[in-house]
Amino acid sequence: MRALAARLNSGVAVLYRAVAGRSDLIAVVTDQVLGDADFSALGAGDGDASRPADWEAVCRATAVTLFETLAAHPGVASLLVEHVPTGPNALALRERVLSLLMANGFSAHDAARTYATLSRLVIGFAAQLQAESETDHEQIRAVFSNLDAEAFPATVAAADVLPYQHLVDEFRTALDWLIIGLSVERGRAA
Repeated sequence: MRALAARLNSGVAVLYRAVAGRSDLIAVVTDQVLGDADFSALGAGDGDASRPADWEAVCRATAVTLFETLAAHPGVASLLVEHVPTGPNALALRERVLSLLMANGFSAHDAARTYATLSRLVIGFAAQLQAESETDHEQIRAVFSNLDAEAFPATVAAADVLPYQHLVDEFRTALDWLIIGLSVERGRAA
């Protein structure tokens, strides 16, 4: 709190009038960032419960929007690793996704598990974006290239593309695979 107060050219007492401590500050910051995400264009169906929205498309678009929002606010994703958001923006997002999934036949348990998994996928990749920009890829590539080719033949063969540094592509691929897996599982359950 002292470091933040100094960066804001304020006093610690002023901060403590606004928030009770670090935990409250994290809650406010993360919820504000979640509020910056524009989910309005995603829709959630036309309001007709007999024709629920395409859960796959809405889950994908929601995850991409959240990922892009977290990417625009470096450091916030790592805060979400240690803090389950319960502010008004987080609650609205959670309610929207859970309602959509349950309207499409997911049990409450499966809807909650799906929401948690999507959230963790987004947060995990978004948290890596900051670290990715600070990584010396050439140095790591050199280490992989100089390994013993008999002990690590696959790593040496792939050394010129390691470490794989296309996190946005990886995120979208992982999201697609997750949704495909959910669709397959849903088909089996039906």
